[in-house]
Amino acid sequence: MLTLQAKDYFHSPADQVAVIRQNPQEDMEEHSHDFGEIVIVTQGGGYNVVNDRARRVCAGSVFYLMPDDRHAFEEVNGLGLTNVLFKMPERYQPLLCAAGPHENDTPWEIGNATRRQVEHLLASLSAEPGTFSLGLARSCFMEGVFLQLVALLCQARYTCSAGHSLDMRARELVTYLRGNFTEQIDWDALAGKFDLSARTMHRKIVDQTGLTPVRYLSQLRLTHAVDCLVHTRQSITDIAFACGFEDSNYFSTVFRQEYSLSPSKYRAKHAVKPS
Repeated sequence: MLTLQAKDYFHSPADQVAVIRQNPQEDMEEHSHDFGEIVIVTQGGGYNVVNDRARRVCAGSVFYLMPDDRHAFEEVNGLGLTNVLFKMPERYQPLLCAAGPHENDTPWEIGNATRRQVEHLLASLSAEPGTFSLGLARSCFMEGVFLQLVALLCQARYTCSAGHSLDMRARELVTYLRGNFTEQIDWDALAGKFDLSARTMHRKIVDQTGLTPVRYLSQLRLTHAVDCLVHTRQSITDIAFACGFEDSNYFSTVFRQEYSLSPSKYRAKHAVKPS
């Protein structure tokens, strides 16, 4: 497995932080790093596979990785990323997970206002050395900006805004779908739950995910189905119902359309064998 090395990405040995923009980000094979990484999705979507668990990401998604993590990008569609690389990950991990455990396979979302603040900090991190050309001064400056970035992202993850703007309600709706995709969804009732019209809900889900509501829900269910097929011995029918599909034949049809294999053949090819 490929291991990315800090020496290939940081401007100098003294630098603790580096910003790498990938636009577009193509499918990438599984790899690890000898540094930590915060990944901010700037556009498009795809699957981030961390330690064999796939999660869909889209514009506004954020996740972080530690050196022990393995990850890959699959089935990307216009995916754009900003990668914030940092050395001494053991120093920053307590801050990154200060409000909760290291759930590195679960991305969180940031709204438009936070994204603008993040972009301002990233511009500072990406700026030419200029006044801070001396090694120690530059290193201290970049570490200070990086700490501001981490604090901002953690606040966005773990605190709720006092206001309930349209964008906030849309993000809450997408978060709700991620946590309740196994349930039967009544779209009109769901729109009402978040004080949105059906048309606005449709438009905002497309804005947030790059997919229509029905397509996004199907992707959530199929991603979970893949996880079940690979990591459990549940029957195909049980997996279909557990993932929110009311008909196992329909599940098999949709699965084959998405992955070009039946669920049983996908399991035979990708299942993780018990140790």
